[in-house]
Amino acid sequence: EVLTTGTAYMTELNALNINIANAKVNKQVDEMMRISRSIFDFITKNPAKMREIRQFMNYYLPTSINLLKNYDEFNKQTVKSENITAAMKKIEGVLDTIVIAFSRVLDDLFKDKVLNTSVDIEVLEKMIKDEGF
Repeated sequence: EVLTTGTAYMTELNALNINIANAKVNKQVDEMMRISRSIFDFITKNPAKMREIRQFMNYYLPTSINLLKNYDEFNKQTVKSENITAAMKKIEGVLDTIVIAFSRVLDDLFKDKVLNTSVDIEVLEKMIKDEGF
């Protein structure tokens, strides 16, 4: 179910990215999609970690999509009032923060593997040192 919902979110992000004619926004959405794909790939291989992406699935991703929908709607207005322009700038400004948040979710998924790898390296180095190499 999570992966089905994730696929739908990715389809929606891609459609919004195609509709929005702003190179900077497109680059940020591309990065959001790249990180999201990595998160979903990780969850596919490690389904026990699914609960660790609850906030990503229930808040970060749908809220990001909603912001981009608003941006797309604002951008299509032939007359852009001060309020619309200000809202568009705010959305553009928060996209970098969203990319960072997505990256942290992905990084947190790998936390255990990184710790285990570090421990394995320390043990290996100690054994090599003890053997006189």
